[in-house]
Amino acid sequence: MKLGVHVPEDYLSEVEAAMFQHGAGNIGNYSDCGFSWDGRGTFTPNNASKPFIGSANESTVGLEKRIEVLVPEYCLSSVLGAMKEAHPYEEVAYDVVQLKNDWQEVGSGIIGELPSSVSMDDFIQLLKTKMELNFFKGTKSNRTEIKKVGICGGAGSFLIPQAMASGCDAYITSDVKYHEFFDTEGGMFLCDIGHYESEKFTIPLFKEILSEKIPNFATIFAQTDTNPVQYH
Repeated sequence: MKLGVHVPEDYLSEVEAAMFQHGAGNIGNYSDCGFSWDGRGTFTPNNASKPFIGSANESTVGLEKRIEVLVPEYCLSSVLGAMKEAHPYEEVAYDVVQLKNDWQEVGSGIIGELPSSVSMDDFIQLLKTKMELNFFKGTKSNRTEIKKVGICGGAGSFLIPQAMASGCDAYITSDVKYHEFFDTEGGMFLCDIGHYESEKFTIPLFKEILSEKIPNFATIFAQTDTNPVQYH
């Protein structure tokens, strides 16, 4: 989202800092990103108002700054609250615009490297052990060693081209269609470990995150196995 707000000149830094502190203004590796320019604001307060400048029933002109910042939608409410609290006006003039920009801080997959290269056989055994698998589907590959690995839980076949372009030796995901296995052309080792199997460890992850962030909140998770797929 893009948030634009008009502030008196002397309050630009204060209002901007409040928004940055609550999650606004982050673009990739840069924080506290914003843009501002000069403007002229006009308004006429009524008898019930408590204006920061001007008097009731008198047209007022004020020199203002317009600030624009990017805000992730999930923290928009917090940023708006901080902005309004730091703003001196009784009624704040602002607008929120939904953008189609890609959010650089998030994505559907992740790439990492093992501490050292391992043989194909050792990698297969490592994957089975870590993900608690009896077996999984995988492509034929000309790789003899694995070091750089891409991962996307759930249905991640749409990221096969990106994993290959990033130089992954192996890519772990699920729900790969038959013809998509041909896309690696015998290069990258494509592993389909099953949808449930690729996501089942999110429960303890969420429990750990919630317990750390909200220590006085009782976190209870269901123990029911909801996997509809059975192997016979």
